[in-house]
Amino acid sequence: MFKEDNIKWAISLVVSILALVIPIVLTIVQEDNKELTYQIVSESTIVNLSDSVFQEIEVRYKGQPVKKLNVTTAKIINSGDLPIRPAEYDSPLTINFDQEAELLRAIVVEKVPKYLQIEIIEEKKGVQIKPTLLNVGDSFTLQLMSKGNYDRIDLSARIADISVITESSITSSNKALSGDLSKLLQLPPSFLIYIALTISLVIYIMGYFAGTKLTLTKVVICCIASTIFGLLVFPFVFKLQSLFAAITNFNIATVLAAIIWILFTTGMAVNLYEMMMVAAYEADKR
Repeated sequence: MFKEDNIKWAISLVVSILALVIPIVLTIVQEDNKELTYQIVSESTIVNLSDSVFQEIEVRYKGQPVKKLNVTTAKIINSGDLPIRPAEYDSPLTINFDQEAELLRAIVVEKVPKYLQIEIIEEKKGVQIKPTLLNVGDSFTLQLMSKGNYDRIDLSARIADISVITESSITSSNKALSGDLSKLLQLPPSFLIYIALTISLVIYIMGYFAGTKLTLTKVVICCIASTIFGLLVFPFVFKLQSLFAAITNFNIATVLAAIIWILFTTGMAVNLYEMMMVAAYEADKR
């Protein structure tokens, strides 16, 4: 028994040390990258008189006749691990429409952080953004009004260590939510993620040797059952979020709703486990 306890605590000690060492090593080894990405938040056609049935109707924007009027909202994000400094631009960031589309107006509708300095120069085929400091996670959103047909917008710039500006993988079904979700999904530093992960693994391993292995079946049943019921009540989280959003901002409302759901699911697993243990104890007494 004494030898078994020594082995158990030796393993726990080793895992605990690894929990501190692994995050540090991974953080040091992880290579920082510089990355600039964009998201098409929304695209809509306000006016479309291209069909011959509308040939007698004329719409003008600032005196210009317009057959097709489009509004495109695009978000540019420093999604890398390093800041992008003005001195690192060899040529400025430009956003251009393809085909015959022409820019009518461009405005900045959102900046994160709010004091971010964004200067734009409107051109015939698009817009040019003057070089500015973009720290990690900084972003800005532009609303572009254009006339004519186009298939896509092209972003280009020559920035040190950035070969191409890529579009984020957002499907058409969730573009409308991307503005809010992108605020929510700002991950903590990788160092904290690794620490949380390794500590979680330590708890699982120590818990297993401390007694979980003796009641493993009950533990697995409780985890599966609480997960199933937690998923079934998950839509209620959105109702909670809406209620909280009425008195606070989106991020805080989402976090509060998520905390309540996690506590509910965890509490259900603990209580279910206690019920099973009591039932087993009563059965043994008989």
